[in-house]
Amino acid sequence: MMLLLEYETKKIFRDESIPTPRSYVVSSEAEARNAAEDFGIPVFVKAQVFASGRMRKGGVIEARSLDQVEAAALKLFSAEFDGHSPRKLMVEERVDIQQELFLSIAIDDARGLPVILTSLNGGIEIEELTSKYPDRISSTYIDILRGLRKYEAREIAMKMGFGGALLPTIEDIIW
Repeated sequence: MMLLLEYETKKIFRDESIPTPRSYVVSSEAEARNAAEDFGIPVFVKAQVFASGRMRKGGVIEARSLDQVEAAALKLFSAEFDGHSPRKLMVEERVDIQQELFLSIAIDDARGLPVILTSLNGGIEIEELTSKYPDRISSTYIDILRGLRKYEAREIAMKMGFGGALLPTIEDIIW
């Protein structure tokens, strides 16, 4: 299994031309402040740890001043999340979000196949979503011999409600 921290995932996204908010990975309070100065306030300061529910556990803090950025960084560097203390933080510009979506690729152990899981209910822990609202998750299994086909990526994007001029962009991101 491959585990990636949020900043590592976002680097892959940027390398593949998938838009992401601007961010910096930092290792000190001073670096966090410098990052926030670079693209302005407000920002999110995010603990980079392998832990679910970081937002709920206080691992994501919105800072509306440079002093708050430093205070958030100090707090997060001294915190522990599911037994892990962050060695790095991500300072990310705050962007206005119209809707959060969920997309993940996992291995279904029972079938031995990769599966793309999607939901129109992003911003919620997937464990909570699957237990409370299993009907809100869509699954698309991928044939490992032929891979994901472009038309399947389009179908996934359409299931997520994308259409019009945005559909080809989302299709390409999934594919």
